[in-house]
Amino acid sequence: MKIQGNTSLVDNMSVDVLIIGGGPAGLIAAKTLAYTGLSVLLIEKEAVIGTPVHTSGATSMSTVERYGIPARCYHPITRLRVRSAKEESLFVYDNPFGCVLDVKKTYQYLAEQACLAGARIVTRAQATMPIIEENTIVG
Repeated sequence: MKIQGNTSLVDNMSVDVLIIGGGPAGLIAAKTLAYTGLSVLLIEKEAVIGTPVHTSGATSMSTVERYGIPARCYHPITRLRVRSAKEESLFVYDNPFGCVLDVKKTYQYLAEQACLAGARIVTRAQATMPIIEENTIVG
């Protein structure tokens, strides 16, 4: 790929996997692939992973548990109040049924885990098009 931005950090770098985008899917893929021993480079166009936030932060507890998101990155929901013009109901749960994520903290945690697994993350870089030589992507 042609990379704009921090190109000096990736010039002449050979990797097994190039991931474009530092959202949750890209970060989890980077971590997972790096754990298998592949060399992984993730590039993100923004200056900081998780900034700006482009999504809401509500998810299920099973999701945060599945990805090992630490408690410092979310706020459990154990109460739900539903109101209409004339009525109101309050539901209280012993165990949280969902949570509100601190999206920036969550993305940065996932980035940290990807790096600990061996992935390399470069910010302020943007892939614009593949470089193809003899029907093979070489950059």
